[in-house]
Amino acid sequence: MGNSYLLTCDLDAQLNIISADQDFSGYFNSFDLEYIQVPLFDVFKLSDHDNPDSFIEDLAHHDRPVKGFITLKARPNTSFEISIFPKRDDTGAHCGFHCVLISESRILSLEENLYKSEQQFYSIFNNNPLPIYDFGLDGLLRGCNQRLLDLTGYSFQEIKGISYKEMVAPEFHALTEEHTYEALKGISQKYELEIITKDKQRRKVRVTKFSKNYGHEVVGVYGVLEDITEQKASEERWKLLVQQNPQPVQIFCEDKFVYINSAGAEFYGARSPEELIGKNLYDFVHSDYYEMLQARGDALKQGQHLPPAESILVTLNGEKRNIIAHSRPIIYKGKRAIQAVLNDITEYKKQQQIIQDSLAEKETLLKEIHHRVKNNLAVISGLLELQILRVEDATVTHVLRDSQHRIHSIAMVHQKLYQSESLHHIEMGEYLENLAQSINTTYSRDGVTIHYSLSNVMVTIEEAIPCSLIMNELIVNSYKHAFSDDQVGNIYISLTQHEDQITLTVSDDGCGMPDDFDLSKTQSLGTTLINVLCQQLSAESGYTKGPNGKGTLFELSFSLDS
Repeated sequence: MGNSYLLTCDLDAQLNIISADQDFSGYFNSFDLEYIQVPLFDVFKLSDHDNPDSFIEDLAHHDRPVKGFITLKARPNTSFEISIFPKRDDTGAHCGFHCVLISESRILSLEENLYKSEQQFYSIFNNNPLPIYDFGLDGLLRGCNQRLLDLTGYSFQEIKGISYKEMVAPEFHALTEEHTYEALKGISQKYELEIITKDKQRRKVRVTKFSKNYGHEVVGVYGVLEDITEQKASEERWKLLVQQNPQPVQIFCEDKFVYINSAGAEFYGARSPEELIGKNLYDFVHSDYYEMLQARGDALKQGQHLPPAESILVTLNGEKRNIIAHSRPIIYKGKRAIQAVLNDITEYKKQQQIIQDSLAEKETLLKEIHHRVKNNLAVISGLLELQILRVEDATVTHVLRDSQHRIHSIAMVHQKLYQSESLHHIEMGEYLENLAQSINTTYSRDGVTIHYSLSNVMVTIEEAIPCSLIMNELIVNSYKHAFSDDQVGNIYISLTQHEDQITLTVSDDGCGMPDDFDLSKTQSLGTTLINVLCQQLSAESGYTKGPNGKGTLFELSFSLDS
C-alpha cells in the first residue's frame, strides 16, 4: 500500500464519492469497504468538535475550502484531517468537490518531528561557540545567542530590536547592506567588518551571512560572526615587521606572488610591490636552478621543512643575483602558501671570487718559488759534484758527499710541495720511501735491503725539512757504518701516528753502536745536526739496540703542529 496517511477522492455535488486515487482505493479495499457512489458521511463521521450543520453549510457556499476532523465509522480509532475544495467546470459552474484526507497520526508525527527539528536548531543556535544573530527584513535584530551578547556586552533586553546600524561601524554600513541584499537573494556571503560594542569598543569580525526562510518566503537573514580582532592585530604586527625588514620577504600561493615587501620589490627592480603581485616565481629563476627550485617548491607544498638553499634569480632588468633562500610552508589568508626570506649574497660571491682568483695566483707563485728553490738546490748539488770530481782526498770527498745528500733531501721536500695539490703539507710516508731509494741508489749496496712500514702522515714544510735531514743522516749512517762492503743486511724504516703524536724509527741489523755511545756528547757534524733538528721539532729521541739485540735503532717522537 502507498501513502495511507494521505488519501484523495472526488465528490459530486451531493457529497457522494465518485472516484478515488490508488492510495484511497487500496486503503478501503484492505477493510473490504464499499465506497464508490456512497455518501461521504456514510463512510466517515465528523468529530465531536465539528458541527455537522455548520460544516455542510460552509460547503454550500462553493467558494472556499472547508476543513475539519473525521473518523472512519468502521474503525472509530482511525482519524483524519479532512480538507474539501470546491471544483468547477470549464464554464465556471460548480461541479462537485475534491477531498483530501491526512491521517491524524501522521500529523502528530510531523508535528513531533517539527518540534524535534526546532529543538535541535535552537540547541545549535544557542550553544554554538560562535556568535549568531537573526535580523528581520526591517534591519532590526530578532534574536541572538549568548556568545553574541558576550561579544557586544549587551543584555538580550537591550539588544533585541536594535538596528544593525547601531552595531556596525558607520564606514561598513554600505558594505553590510550590499551583502545583506545578496544574502536575501539566497547567495551565502562572507566578508569582514568592524562592530561597535556597548562600551564603544571596536571589534574586527568575519561575517558569514545567509537568508532566513519561512517556507518559500524569505523573512530575514542569519549571521555567524568570528572575532578576528587579535588575529588582525597579529597580522598588522607581522606586516609591520616584514615591511621594515631590510631583506626581501615574499609569499607565494600556487607559485605566484601574493605578498612581497618593499625590500623585495627593490631587489627585483620593481617600482612597487604591487607590480610583482600575481607574477609567477619561476619567471625569475635562472635556468640552471629551475629544476632544483621546482623540486623544493613541491616538497614545501607538502608541508616539508627544508634547509636554506642557494640559487640565482634574474631581476626585471635581467640582472643575475645570487641568493640564499630560507623557505617554509605557511597558511596565508586561509590557503597553503610558501614564505621565503632572501639573503642577497651577490656582492659576497663577487668578493669570494676575487679572493679565490687571488689565492690561485698566489698558489701558482708559491709553486714557482718551490720549483726555483729546488732547482737552485740542484745547482748547488751539481757544484758540489764538480768539486767532488776534482778532490783526491777521500775525507774531503765524504764531507762533500754528505753535504750533497743533505741538500738533496731538502730539495726533495720542495719538489713534493710544488708537485702536490697542497702547498702547505706533504705526505711524509711517500717522501721517506723516495728519500731512502735515492740514498740506496747513491751507495749501490745490493746486499742491503730496505723495509718500509709507513703510515700516511701529512706534515707541514716546517716539520718536513727537519725530519728529512734527520732521516738522511740516519739512513746514510746505516749504509756507511752498519755494514762492511760485502755484508748482507737490512734497514727498517717506520712511520706511525697516534692522534697528533708522530713516531719515526730507523733501525738496522748491522754491527751496532758502542755500549758507551751518547748522542748528546758526540761532536760529529751529523750527530750535531740531529741534536739541533730534534730541538727544533721539540722531539724526544734516542739510540737503542736494534732488532733481536743486533744493530742500532734510532727513535724520534714529536707532536704535529696544530
